[in-house]
Amino acid sequence: MGARGVAEIRSEGLHVTLGDESSQIETASAKVIIKDNPLIDAVARSRSLSEAEAALRLIGCPSEIDFERRKASKIQDQERHPKPEPFSLVKSARSIGKSKRTLGVDFLTLRRLFEMMRSELSTYSDLHEQFRNARANEYRPPLWVLNQHAWPDSHPS
Repeated sequence: MGARGVAEIRSEGLHVTLGDESSQIETASAKVIIKDNPLIDAVARSRSLSEAEAALRLIGCPSEIDFERRKASKIQDQERHPKPEPFSLVKSARSIGKSKRTLGVDFLTLRRLFEMMRSELSTYSDLHEQFRNARANEYRPPLWVLNQHAWPDSHPS
């Protein structure tokens, strides 16, 4: 898409730099990856996903599924509010964006923004619907643009 800058992509605030090499694919030999890899050794004899998860925990490596389960349990515990008006949602997103921009973030993935706005929204689809309805200039799926200078002029809105 031509965007350049720092994107915040996950609930822990993980940052990824979007640059010229971001879309390149690296290749590696499976033999090299497997050789002396403790994660592969731990799960090699697993016959199910739960066995693989248990094996990873034994070596002190939580699974990505554990992370998603914890996140899902927090979401289920949150109180839901009525669907906000599109423009109030955009105002809230801009406020979040302003604080993130001071930290050097140029983009938020829509998933990250949804996580941050969870108390205002019922579903991820609501986020997209409301931003489309508001015709928010920052809404550039899959990103919410905080720094317009990091977004290429030639890319369609």
